[in-house]
Amino acid sequence: MRAASHTPYQAMLVLILFLIGAGSKAGLVPLHVWLPLAHPAAPSHVSALMSGVMTKVAVYGFIRVVFDLLGQPTWPASVLVLFMGGMTAVMGILYAMMETDLKRLLAYSTIENVGVIFAGLGLAMAFQARA
Repeated sequence: MRAASHTPYQAMLVLILFLIGAGSKAGLVPLHVWLPLAHPAAPSHVSALMSGVMTKVAVYGFIRVVFDLLGQPTWPASVLVLFMGGMTAVMGILYAMMETDLKRLLAYSTIENVGVIFAGLGLAMAFQARA
C-alpha cells in the first residue's frame, strides 16, 4: 500500500474518512459526545484506561495512516487537522473548566489533550507539506 500512487482527491478522502473514524474514537470535538457520558458510567480503573490508552490508540492509527501510507501530506489536509485539533483543545478545556463532576472533568481533559495532539499533528503535516 505504501508503494501505490494516490491522487490528491483519494488521499483527502482517506484522510477525511480516517479523521471521522479515529476522531470519534479519540474524541475530536464534533464526535466527542460519547466520552463525557462513558467516563462517569465506567469504574474508576476503566475510566483511567479510557483516558490513557483507548483514545491514544486512535491517535497512533491516525499517525500510521497519514504519515506512512498516504505519502506526502497536502496543505489543505494539514489545515483541516490543525483546525479540528485546535477547536477540540479549546472546547475541551472550556467544558472542563465548568465541570464539577470529577470523572466528567477527566473526560473533558482527555478531549483537550487529544485536541492538542491533533493540533501538533496538523502542524507536522503542514511542515511536511511545505518541505
